[in-house]
Order: sequence, then structure tokens, then C-alpha cells
Amino acid sequence: MKRLLIIAAVFMALPAMVWAQVDDAQNKTVQIAIAGTFTLSLSGGATVDLGTTTLNTTVNTEASPIIVTVLSNYAGSLWYLKIHDNQALTSGSYTIPNASYTHKSSGGAGVHLDLIYTAMTTSASLFYTCDLLTEDNNLPGGTAITCNLQVAVPNNQNAGTYSNTTTYTLTATN
Repeated sequence: MKRLLIIAAVFMALPAMVWAQVDDAQNKTVQIAIAGTFTLSLSGGATVDLGTTTLNTTVNTEASPIIVTVLSNYAGSLWYLKIHDNQALTSGSYTIPNASYTHKSSGGAGVHLDLIYTAMTTSASLFYTCDLLTEDNNLPGGTAITCNLQVAVPNNQNAGTYSNTTTYTLTATN
């Protein structure tokens, strides 16, 4: 009987010995850097052609506006759009003053400073500030701002083809 009890005790202990497991765990830190995206794109090619017009008329891009698209994945960063031209609209020695060359914008969820046509300047002028709650990280679609340019041709303007370079600038703060 003693033998039977020893054999029974061994068989009862056997599953515990077979299934006993010792764990040895080690941790690994995994990291990945996500590159920042901060870009501005303009629709419609490199040139805005307002066509041919006459004295004392106003022409603008409202039928075919410039769409400024901003892509950003910098959460918590406020971004701004600015506009300026390099000079007044010029044809040889003749100019159309910046007071007659204006811009306005719409769209997005942020704040526009040019909801009505505003005179162009030769220094960068703030015209849009993003909404920090919805536009700081605006991927994948981005934020589209509709921009219009307008020229009021003075009634004594000399004939010619007038041009300048107008620049849109995207700036962010961290």
C-alpha cells in the first residue's frame, strides 16, 4: 500500500513538473520618426492672364480663382498665409499702382484679413491665419483657400501689357 501511495504521489506531482514553466522576458523600445509635411501649392500654372481690357474697367480672377492648398501635419503649430508683389504692375516705364491691384480670399476654417478686396503691397502681408483646432494637422486633404486678384484699370492708363510677380508665402510657428 505504501508503494501504491508513493506511485500515486509521483503521478500527481508529474503534471506539475511537466507543466512548470519559467518565464524570461525582455523589452524592446520601438520608435519611428514621422517626417513633417509643410507645403503650399497654387492651382492654375505659373501665369495668371487677366486678358485684354479697356480703360476704367475692373478685371479679376473670380471666374477662375487661384486655389492655395496647404498641407501640414504639425499638430499644435499655427500657420499663416502672406501675399506680396515684387513691384507695381509694369509695362516698360508705365505702372498701375498697387492701390489698383487688390486681392481677397475665402475658404478654410481660419481667419481672413482680406474678406474684401485689399490693396497689394511689396512687403509680405498677412491675409490668412489657420484654425488651430482643425487646420494644424490637416492631412490628407489639406486646407484650400480661394484667392482672387483684381485690377481696376485707371481711366488714363497707357496701353501695354502689364505684369509683375506675386508671391504667396506659408509661414508656421511652433
